[in-house]
Amino acid sequence: MMWLWLALGSMAAYGLWGFFLRLGTGSGWREVVFWSIITEALVIGAFLFPRNINPQPLKWGVLAGLCAALGLILTALALWKGRTSLPIPVGALYPAITILLAFILLKEPMSLSRLLGIFLAGVAIWLLSRG
Repeated sequence: MMWLWLALGSMAAYGLWGFFLRLGTGSGWREVVFWSIITEALVIGAFLFPRNINPQPLKWGVLAGLCAALGLILTALALWKGRTSLPIPVGALYPAITILLAFILLKEPMSLSRLLGIFLAGVAIWLLSRG
């Protein structure tokens, strides 16, 4: 059950992240993205800096970091161009991509409920983009 509390904390943190990002994009999205990334790097680096560098985690960490940075930049641009109520919920549906990639590339099991969830995520994007 601890995973649920951690996931709810993550949800709250990302909810505040999107809200603060939106507040900052009115003044200039580039500066908000820059300071967000610097802050993330400092906080994470202070807590998780490795004692030894292993090439496998380094490779996957760099790729994940590049994708996270791209996601942050695209989210900031979307907020700068539009309303908060559209890009944040659409971007928050990213787990659908993770689940599909895990199913296709890692051969993780796909249940009917997960498949339905991905389908409903697509419906949610369609509904959000219409209004």
